[in-house]
Amino acid sequence: MLTDKSLINDIITNKSSLGFERLYDRYASKTYSTCFYYVKNEAEAQDLTQEIFIKLYIQLERFNGDSKFSTWFYSFCRNFCLNYLRSKRVMANLDDSIFFLEDESDTIDLYIDGYSTNRSEMVYEAMKSLSEKDISILNLKYKQNYSVKEIASIVNIGESAVKMRLKRAKSRLASQLPIAV
Repeated sequence: MLTDKSLINDIITNKSSLGFERLYDRYASKTYSTCFYYVKNEAEAQDLTQEIFIKLYIQLERFNGDSKFSTWFYSFCRNFCLNYLRSKRVMANLDDSIFFLEDESDTIDLYIDGYSTNRSEMVYEAMKSLSEKDISILNLKYKQNYSVKEIASIVNIGESAVKMRLKRAKSRLASQLPIAV
């Protein structure tokens, strides 16, 4: 039986689909169990398991061998599930989200608090033009008050990418709204 390290080297070096299939067979059950622990839903756990292995295939080179693969992979799965739950919570809270959007030149305050149905509808419609990731980043920054550094860690992108996404999402929202609300 090949070690995890041997399989990983084979996958990275030779793009071995057989090696990845063996790695999948070795860890699919544990991955599913981890996902199910977080989402408490069989179908979602199965979907997350597949998504995790797709992401693993793309990011396998990030494993540097400092720890056992099983330890690293468990952390990888856990982080993926936590990010999924955060994203899901963001989408569920979209209707009652509160955003404070700040442009470099002037400030636009957008509040969705039931004060004005019309305002809420306008902002909700504008939010539909954003990607889930942009909505998630806006929510993490302006509703949950995470720092740019924390957001970068949560969504697995660089700090400059977070800043860029925030700026672009705010610009898209501002351009979609006829008036500052």
